[in-house]
Amino acid sequence: GGGAYTITGLVAGTYTARVDVSTLSAGMIATYDLAGDLDNSATFMLSPSQVRTDLDFGYTQPVSMGDRVWSDLNANGVQDVGEPGLDGVSVTLYNSVFNTIAGTTVTSGGGSYTFGNLLPGSYFVEFGTVVGYSRTLVDQGVETGDSDADLVTGRTGSVTLSSGQSNLTLDAGYFAPAAIGDFVYNDANANGQQDGGEAGLDGVPVLG
Repeated sequence: GGGAYTITGLVAGTYTARVDVSTLSAGMIATYDLAGDLDNSATFMLSPSQVRTDLDFGYTQPVSMGDRVWSDLNANGVQDVGEPGLDGVSVTLYNSVFNTIAGTTVTSGGGSYTFGNLLPGSYFVEFGTVVGYSRTLVDQGVETGDSDADLVTGRTGSVTLSSGQSNLTLDAGYFAPAAIGDFVYNDANANGQQDGGEAGLDGVPVLG
């Protein structure tokens, strides 16, 4: 009858109502019970002639989030063919409503990560820093293959998931910055070579 149940013929006393989870649909997780500890049971007192209608149990299909952290070799913000994943990068999942940590993990198996068995709700992901790398361009228009990590905070936008949904598009790209430089000098003999004793020139603008 739409999830309703009734147990009659009880005498006053202490009872425990317990759900047989083996009869639930596969993968369902608890969201509510009277005691609040989500252990599929609730212990309660029953007085003579008392009728209790508050012994409820809530269940839902879990949601999941994840995808990949990669080395963006050309720093274009898009996962191009042949660009490798980055393992060992810390990834933190937050509840968007309360701004509290809902899970932590590190990338592995070619930069992959997943947060599973989550309650439906709104979440965002924060990607940690990577030594020797900078975060790449954000939101370059290819949702399943671009970078979603803010350049400064490493955080994605908030994603809201309903029962049973999954979002495996939250990626982060990093690139190893290049550098140029050397020496501006007074070529005293104008031979195009840095000879010993030729002094450097300070204060000369160099544009990259």
